Amino acid sequence: MIGYHTETEALVARVVDGTCTPEDAQNLLSLCEADGRLLGELRMHLVIERMLSLEGRGHAVPEGFTREILVKIDGLVSSPEDFTPHVLKKLPGNTVPFFRRIAAIAALLVACAAAWLLWPEKVAEPVVAEITGSEAAVGFETGRELHAGQNLVIGSGFVRIRFAKGAEMILEGPARLEFSGDNGAVLKSGSASVHVPESATGFTLVGPDAKVIDVGTEFAMRVSPDRPTEVHVIDGLILTSTSEGVGEREMRKNQAIEVVDGKAREIDAKPGHFVNALPVRKKDPIGFLHWSFDEREGSESAGAGPGISGIKSPAFLRVPDGGGRGPIHEDGVFGAGIFLNGEGAFVETDFPGIGGSGARSVAMWVRVPGDWQPENGYAMASWGSFEKLGAAWQISVNPGDFGGEIGHLRVGTNQDYVVGNTDLRDGRWHHIAAVMYAGRNATAATHVLLYVDGKLETAEVKSTRSIDTDIKSESAVKLQLGKNLGTALGLIQEKNFFRGWIDEVFVADEVLSLNQIRGLMKDNRLDPQR
Repeated sequence: MIGYHTETEALVARVVDGTCTPEDAQNLLSLCEADGRLLGELRMHLVIERMLSLEGRGHAVPEGFTREILVKIDGLVSSPEDFTPHVLKKLPGNTVPFFRRIAAIAALLVACAAAWLLWPEKVAEPVVAEITGSEAAVGFETGRELHAGQNLVIGSGFVRIRFAKGAEMILEGPARLEFSGDNGAVLKSGSASVHVPESATGFTLVGPDAKVIDVGTEFAMRVSPDRPTEVHVIDGLILTSTSEGVGEREMRKNQAIEVVDGKAREIDAKPGHFVNALPVRKKDPIGFLHWSFDEREGSESAGAGPGISGIKSPAFLRVPDGGGRGPIHEDGVFGAGIFLNGEGAFVETDFPGIGGSGARSVAMWVRVPGDWQPENGYAMASWGSFEKLGAAWQISVNPGDFGGEIGHLRVGTNQDYVVGNTDLRDGRWHHIAAVMYAGRNATAATHVLLYVDGKLETAEVKSTRSIDTDIKSESAVKLQLGKNLGTALGLIQEKNFFRGWIDEVFVADEVLSLNQIRGLMKDNRLDPQR
């Protein structure tokens, strides 16, 4: 048996010939992340392996072949699963390890030297789309060109894509999209919402078992390994077909289907569950307030930051109405923080909050005890009223079956809520952030993003009413920490006070970026110019 100079060479060989294990995949992924040159070598080995299989069968290597194979393996290092044998064996010729055919490789390289040197000019695929924006997705720079046959892989976050004929797509990760041309794509996984202007009529999006042809409209598709493919019409008209369907069917606004065993089945349309816009940030400096609770004693905590709309306010630590202990100063993440006992202790300010559908961000450190109870989950931070639906703004630990799992981060706006996917009930400090970007008909489904420990949450959304936070009516409550908004308005008589620790609260009148949120975690500092 042939030997290898290093374990890395042996590992690459197992990947090339399709015999790698999941452990091999994880090890190679780590090595590629640490050494970009190794990734390039792996890509080249796969190309040559395929070329050798053709040469060995007596076939000439076709023009454009190398680009074709590079496109097929583009993005393979996005996750360990992408290295598994069933994926790599889709590339023909993975039968004999690369390192066992050194002489054949050398001969082939000599024969194809001219083609290799001229490859970029001869086989470049046309540009069919470009990235026009992203949110909470790292490494997707605006202006990046995308080619026919290329795969775009997103681990998390959102990427906005504009196709050459004018269709615009927002792709939500985790997702994989292959570009079939200047007016179409193949959605292999993830969620996509697409707006199709008249210039792009006929835009086609293909899923594993469904195909959509757009007739000038807006629609969305979701592809997931553990649930049926879904198609939702947001506006206008589309034509759909399935792998087992007969012909095409028309679908119009507020219609939706899921595909089960190749057949379409009507479901309730939920167009608001798909993000259809990304934040537009102001050029002005960010306005914000910051409460650190570093005093370690007393009933007030100074408010720092430049303020919002000229308003600044300290935080007032309040005791329960019937007497008892108020917030307790204890060690926090940066200096001191406060502990709220869930028995009526809370914090209030003179800051009215941010109203209407205005952009906002709330970030803080929280620590939820392991023996937390649902009545202790409400209102880590809140303002607004119950004057109408959508008029409240309340950040909580999800206390029940409200669109997601109990104990997870939740934003509620009075009958509208979005819930994250991280359980906070482990007695550890977690950095949380809830951001909302401004926009007409903004909802928790389409305009609110949740972050835990610097990572975007995969949110489960149940309702999609418009957000119109009330800060002007007589019943509007100013920003408070630890007290359920309903309790403050006399609507709820139960405890419903937060029990746990809070530290370093920031409120901003802008959508904080992923980098800014991570900066708060690391440095406890928000640069208004960043």
